[in-house]
Amino acid sequence: MTSPPRGLACALFPVGLLLIAMASIQSGASLAKSMFPIVGAQGTTTLRLIFASVIMLLLLRPWRAKLTAKSLRTVII
Repeated sequence: MTSPPRGLACALFPVGLLLIAMASIQSGASLAKSMFPIVGAQGTTTLRLIFASVIMLLLLRPWRAKLTAKSLRTVII
């Protein structure tokens, strides 16, 4: 059994994703901090969840997925 070649790109890809995730969390938190006086804690949480849902919808495009009975049962549960 041969292992796939490991290049520099394979090693840096997870690090890049980690840096993007950390920047996203920190920028979201700093934006939320400035929104607390305006919309309160519940409003800030609601807005962050809505924006995250929209981003997930744009990236994952669930309307293109074919749902089988088994996967639909898992989603509902």
